Amino acid sequence: MKRLPLIPVIITIAAILAGCSSSDTTGASAEPISTEAVNAEDISAEPVSAGAETAEAETAGNEPVKGQPIVWLGDSLTQGSLGDDNDNLPGAPYEKLKTLVDVPVEGHGYYGWNTHDVLWVYTDKSQLGQMADPHKTYIFWLGSNDWVVDDEPNAETAPVINEIDRFLHLEGNIPNYIVIGTTSRVELKDMYRQINSDLKEHYKEHYLDVIDIIDRYGHGPDKIHLTQ
Repeated sequence: MKRLPLIPVIITIAAILAGCSSSDTTGASAEPISTEAVNAEDISAEPVSAGAETAEAETAGNEPVKGQPIVWLGDSLTQGSLGDDNDNLPGAPYEKLKTLVDVPVEGHGYYGWNTHDVLWVYTDKSQLGQMADPHKTYIFWLGSNDWVVDDEPNAETAPVINEIDRFLHLEGNIPNYIVIGTTSRVELKDMYRQINSDLKEHYKEHYLDVIDIIDRYGHGPDKIHLTQ
């Protein structure tokens, strides 16, 4: 079976989340999540079966994750799109993550939306009306549509960082979160390197780079979205 790029990304995240398995759903973890505890190169990319302890989980050296509910926020990459709006929702990465953890997982991915709008629709009372909750773990895979606007690329990370930080610190003082780096989508050329460098410098142990995994298995036909 051909190995596919999203699976090892999800396994990496699940293994990271296992690092705070001592958390419970009634209070925030004493130690923030660190993404440096897992080397993605060492994790198998075989598909994951729901409801079973997997070889990948054993490779990561962890039982299925127990702890805080998880909220994954992002754009079409989070949505699972293969390149057309709403075409692959059952294959969304947060749906795959559900098979690796035994806590509630919810995901919100919006095709073509920038960071501000994704976080706005999640928190605005006229939309989803959700509050940033320090008793949840958040995964942010945002910025793809901020760094390419009308086919014009840029490497301005401050607006994206400001939006995420507002959510983390002004909305809810969130201790447990992961910020996933951007991809090497075709329009960015080498700009993705500077973007991810800025994200890593700012978010430190909360930053997760996925370039090696995605580039190893390739993008989809449009060179923007990923394969199943």
